[in-house]
Amino acid sequence: MDNSDIMTMRSKFVFTALLLSLSISSLASVTISGTRIIYPAQEREVTIDLNNKNDTPALIQSWIGTGDSKVGPGEEQLPFIVTPPLTRIEPNQGQSLRIAYTGEPLPEDVESVFWFNMLEVPPIGKDAKGNNYIQLAYRSQLKFFFRPEGLSGNPKAAGVNVSWSIAKADQGYVLRGTNDSAFHISIAGATLTVGGKDYPNQQGGMIPPKSTFDYKLEGLNKPVAGGKVSYRWINDFGSITTTESKLSSD
Repeated sequence: MDNSDIMTMRSKFVFTALLLSLSISSLASVTISGTRIIYPAQEREVTIDLNNKNDTPALIQSWIGTGDSKVGPGEEQLPFIVTPPLTRIEPNQGQSLRIAYTGEPLPEDVESVFWFNMLEVPPIGKDAKGNNYIQLAYRSQLKFFFRPEGLSGNPKAAGVNVSWSIAKADQGYVLRGTNDSAFHISIAGATLTVGGKDYPNQQGGMIPPKSTFDYKLEGLNKPVAGGKVSYRWINDFGSITTTESKLSSD
């Protein structure tokens, strides 16, 4: 064994020892009721319920953002206030947060989407003293929909009316979903079936109001016609509905 092998072994030993000396705090303990937040414009505020399921207190910071995970609280000027923005939730207790719209103009003919952010900073563990210690802060995000009053159509059925076509993309072909409604439609996945063969998409993606969204399909590298699309969409309550639709010839 030469000197380089000995140095490599020593490096591995030191690295392993460092890993063993690190203590990682417990996983996120605060849960949010629901999977999305709907804010009807005619309401003065909406309420979110948080629950601390752990036996230690949790410090929570909450805010509304546009979805950029690199942007922190207060860095974006958005017309919503979360109260309280910073709160401590005692062990096995709950806390309600209020979100209020401050009135700055938003589109009145379509639904707007933002993100509710919750940053949880757990307390320092008892084993932190005298040890190398990693303190993890957990950030959760929920879709936050601001829904103007008087929009045409039914948001509970908007996902049923998505139309589908095959479109040419930079790399091959994609399944294009068209949303003619005034509401955002969250697609959990879709499968194109044509000629007895399935072309699935498992990632999904949200189709904005009056717009389209392209879904990459596994194995699709040529234009097809005459197939059917089975897709899964998420309603206001977070439930998934499966709908089948004929492939458009457009």
